[in-house]
Amino acid sequence: MSAGPPAGARLFAMRNRAAAFLLAGSFLVACGGDGDEGGSATTETSESTTTTEEGSTTTTDESTRTTEEETTTTEGSSGGEFEEFVVEGEFSIGLPGEPELNTQEAPSDFGPIEVDIYFVEGPEASVAIAVNALPADRLASAEPQVILGDTVAGAAGSTGGTVVTEAEVPGEEFPSRDAEITVTAQGQEALVLLRAVIVGDRLFQMQSLGLVADRAAIEDAFEQLVSSFEPVT
Repeated sequence: MSAGPPAGARLFAMRNRAAAFLLAGSFLVACGGDGDEGGSATTETSESTTTTEEGSTTTTDESTRTTEEETTTTEGSSGGEFEEFVVEGEFSIGLPGEPELNTQEAPSDFGPIEVDIYFVEGPEASVAIAVNALPADRLASAEPQVILGDTVAGAAGSTGGTVVTEAEVPGEEFPSRDAEITVTAQGQEALVLLRAVIVGDRLFQMQSLGLVADRAAIEDAFEQLVSSFEPVT
């Protein structure tokens, strides 16, 4: 009788599940609006098709929507060297590998919101950047830091997490807010470091996430994300 996968493989698989759990929920309320209501969330990926009680997931090829420039910067703890990744007309950022693109349509108080999520899974820290347009009514409804605060609350609430700390980031060109969120995923305590930024009518969310035990790797990956981020204005 097989004893099952080795401990290292089990731990890596658990990390993957934790990251996937966090990613699935934390971007769904990107406008800080309708975080508590039910509804469907449609996710388009390049790898798989699944159906859940809350919505459907469809498969699509998004490769024509991005271009990647390989500019090696530095090696981080998330599992590889960070290279410049460019989405034409949107942003550039350092990522530790080629990201998977997921497009989610999420409900909000201001209508459905389409969120593009670029995700790279690592052995210790996984990273993601998401971008979506902010409806004009949402921009007119509150000051940027209020919207960013709602974004943090939505990211925590949609995963059943707890906001440990959050604060405005001083000295930034664009309104920015950092947060640390903890959440129990698959019976393990996970950590999310989040920076939300408003640039014009777009909301960007950068996340580094993994197990609390891997805090050093998560912090290292987060620093590389936020220091390399350059939005197109």
